[in-house]
Amino acid sequence: MWLDTHCLMKTIHIDLTGKYLQNEIPTKSIFFKNLTGIGATHIELNIAKRNSLIIEPNVPVIEGKTIGRDDVLGVYEGVTTQDIERYLRSNTEFKKIVTTPESLSKIITVFKAMEIDYLNTYFMLIDECERLIRDAEYRKTILFPLEFFFEFKYKAFVSATAIIPSDPRFKDNKFSIYNVVPTYGIKKDLNVITTNHTVSSINKAFKTSKADKVFIFLNSIVGSANIINSLGITNESTIFTSSDGIKDYKNRVKGVIPKHLTDTLDKEKFSKYNFLTSRYFSAVDIDIEECVDILIISDLNLFKHSLIAPQTDLIQIVGRIRKKEYISSINFIVNVPKTIEYTPQESIEKAFNFGIQLRDFLKTASLSTDNQDIKDFMKQIIQINGDKAFFNEDFTTNYFMMDNFKDENLVKSFYASEQRLIEIIEGIAIRGTDKKYFKVNHISEVFDLSQTEVKFKSAKMPFKDKFEELISSMENIQQSKKDSFETPYQVDNSLELEQKIITGYPEMYEIFLNEGAGKLREIGNTQKAIKEYYYLNYDDSHLENVPLIADLYRAFTVGKEYTQAECLDMFFKIFSKYNPNESREIIHIKRFFEIELLRKRLNGDSNQTRIIKIVSPKFKVA
Repeated sequence: MWLDTHCLMKTIHIDLTGKYLQNEIPTKSIFFKNLTGIGATHIELNIAKRNSLIIEPNVPVIEGKTIGRDDVLGVYEGVTTQDIERYLRSNTEFKKIVTTPESLSKIITVFKAMEIDYLNTYFMLIDECERLIRDAEYRKTILFPLEFFFEFKYKAFVSATAIIPSDPRFKDNKFSIYNVVPTYGIKKDLNVITTNHTVSSINKAFKTSKADKVFIFLNSIVGSANIINSLGITNESTIFTSSDGIKDYKNRVKGVIPKHLTDTLDKEKFSKYNFLTSRYFSAVDIDIEECVDILIISDLNLFKHSLIAPQTDLIQIVGRIRKKEYISSINFIVNVPKTIEYTPQESIEKAFNFGIQLRDFLKTASLSTDNQDIKDFMKQIIQINGDKAFFNEDFTTNYFMMDNFKDENLVKSFYASEQRLIEIIEGIAIRGTDKKYFKVNHISEVFDLSQTEVKFKSAKMPFKDKFEELISSMENIQQSKKDSFETPYQVDNSLELEQKIITGYPEMYEIFLNEGAGKLREIGNTQKAIKEYYYLNYDDSHLENVPLIADLYRAFTVGKEYTQAECLDMFFKIFSKYNPNESREIIHIKRFFEIELLRKRLNGDSNQTRIIKIVSPKFKVA
């Protein structure tokens, strides 16, 4: 059952009269800073007289807090257990370790090897704690610290945009909510620009900008390349992303080489136009003393993963520019989708209950057999599907995946209409108060799409050019999953990579899992060929629609030849009643009929006409 943990925890309000906090974060707290840059982690690193283990979501945050300091250790990929042990043996009185979730295992290993009573002598602080909920679906390793968090005697969650988890362990451990409320006004001017052509709105914003530099927050490296390509600003642009993002860029983008493509937030690499992916949406400090414009982009039609969560992303992004006096304007450019699919909040409980039933069934099935092959098969099913049904491999409830599902669908619901989105943004306020974050200026930009000044120019690499790289990635994912069984506490990014593959190439990955790389190469290196094979051999959803099959079989005559245009018109007149969003392709006809594709000259015409002959129906309808 969904547990409202909020109702079971007391709330303590803290008045903030100045720019910064004065006291250290208390233990067993979910600490709502409500404002970015008020010094919570600064106090923990520099003032709190205790050993600290701080979990940060991304490497740039750690680098910003640790580079150039011997008294603080940053732990991420490349930092060894020997480096950690050397630091722990140093003369630093209060040890301060800042780590990514994935590198925590190295620290725990060293603690145990050195017989350090870390559970009773270290304060574990999870910073930007809402990321555990918001990133749980595509970055499963971000939840790794929770295996240890509740075992620590001293512990806390903290963020300016915290989300209260439903996990009952917070209530069981007697956590409290600490809510920081500034005694002064915090409202900032925000231009919300709704548009029917995002690239034109970006171009307009660039042309009217009087700032020295523009920071564009867009969670899509290919999307950033597309904008750069469309606007012809290659020599004036920098893209800041992760090291994996750089690899992804080189594998997916062709012909667009920005001035800088980097995973280091180095102000020496700032250009006129600076594109930042989601790893820079929170926690990092952009220290600049030049006039800047902030552009935040959301367009699900062009950039699949660019949805902005108003109550977290907007607040966090604006907080990246630390010296507010240099911000010239804040602009949220959004193409609100005509339709957006989401699970209504009232239906979410049903989804959770289904997950419980599936978990109980799989648990019973797993425990009722001694056959190891069947157990291994069940384990694979759980690894692939367990998180989607909100439970872990040991059949315990995954509350953070539940929270992720609830939060994701709530955010999507905000985009049901322009009016609803504007109302949501206007209503964002400090928790428990009427102190609003934004003064919204709504600007509607409608462009004549036939007369737009700029045209969208894709920089996406053709599928055939990355076909073999995708196969190699799929093989590496499977090998990593096998290796993970043998090495306890080993955390890698194979699950995140797998999620990217599933999201971007679901048909290709399912064929790979069932028939291997050889079959993919046999099918061919085009997305069309792979999707056609998948639809014909894997997708049986159409079999459930008996009325559709009956309508089609009444309309078409076996043995008859139709012109291709006539056949498609007849087919989609019926098919679209049941599947309004499907593309007009012959592959859909092949799912219901055995057909022959012919070319004939009709009525003495010198040109050949494409013909579709209906050979036989594929199914029987009573």
